Amino acid sequence: NTLQEEDGVLTGEVTGPLIDGSKKEILQELMKLEKLSAEECAAVGDGANDVSMLEEAGLGIAFNAKPVLKEIADVIVEKKDLKELLEIFDEGSEKASKKAEEEPKESFPELLSKKKDLEKTLKELTTKRDKLNDEAKVFRQERDELNSQIRGNLDNALKYRDERDQINQEVKKYKKLRDEAHQAYKKMEWTSGRREAVQIEDEIKRLEKTIETRVLDIRKENELVKKVTDLRKKLQGMQEDEESRSEALKHKEVSEGHHAKVVELSDQAQETHEKMLEYFRNIDEIRNQADAAHQKFIETRENANKVHDEVKATFGKIRKANKGMDRVKAKERSAEDEIVRKKNSEEKEKAEEIYRKFLEGKKVSTEELLLLQKHNIV
Repeated sequence: NTLQEEDGVLTGEVTGPLIDGSKKEILQELMKLEKLSAEECAAVGDGANDVSMLEEAGLGIAFNAKPVLKEIADVIVEKKDLKELLEIFDEGSEKASKKAEEEPKESFPELLSKKKDLEKTLKELTTKRDKLNDEAKVFRQERDELNSQIRGNLDNALKYRDERDQINQEVKKYKKLRDEAHQAYKKMEWTSGRREAVQIEDEIKRLEKTIETRVLDIRKENELVKKVTDLRKKLQGMQEDEESRSEALKHKEVSEGHHAKVVELSDQAQETHEKMLEYFRNIDEIRNQADAAHQKFIETRENANKVHDEVKATFGKIRKANKGMDRVKAKERSAEDEIVRKKNSEEKEKAEEIYRKFLEGKKVSTEELLLLQKHNIV
């Protein structure tokens, strides 16, 4: 294409035909047109559509390129400056000359045999890498499934925790109601005359213990016995306030009812707490399994990456072998072309000699006439 300009400024438009065919085919056409070998050509690209072109050229340069192109390139340029290519070409020419002198000469059959061995190795490495990638995929799926189970168990654990906390709030509420009812019961019990009755009962017990355990004279003992008898009569004569007593019993029943509810809810809270703990224990166990699966995934993926590096290196060696075979073919073609060129030169000289003979009126054979026609002399 041609960049269009107006008044010395690029307009951003292009003219001319678009490329028809792949870039590799265009390069091959240019090589044929200019009578160049692959080793005499360099190709610069930045995308996946440049792969075949870089593989065809003797020097493949990835310029600010995508990873797929960097993998097969001979040289990688990261700077956004095409001037970098000038240094590469200068260095490349020197290195290529030196390398050509140092490299051992290998025949086409030797290079072909090497390529076949490399392709066999490549197949083995690719199979090994793919197997490791499949194993890594299985470990990753196992890890993800286990992590999903962890999330499910965590949801259940949190659900039971919230349920437990809600029940404990109910326990707290009923404890408060129980304590309030119990306090009301105690208060009503004492205000209904029960306090005085209890005091008389305590005094009777104290006096009876004194009579039983101490040595007393007859007069003192009789006094204590009479006092106990009087107190018993007084106790029997005491009548509680039935209304207050009835209300106190109601408070007692309410308190006992609330207490029963406290016990029931406490049992529920404990049962829910145990379920929560069970799910948390499951989480710990599953997390250990998930961590182990993740570790296997990491190790397997790293091994797959190492084998992939070997695959890329082997690809490079195969490409090098292909270029070597191309060089051998190019040299053979060059030698053949030289033979043909020399033969044509000799034939042309002979044809010119025959033409001079023809101009002198000498007889020309059919074979000689054909030779003149071949070289467009007549």
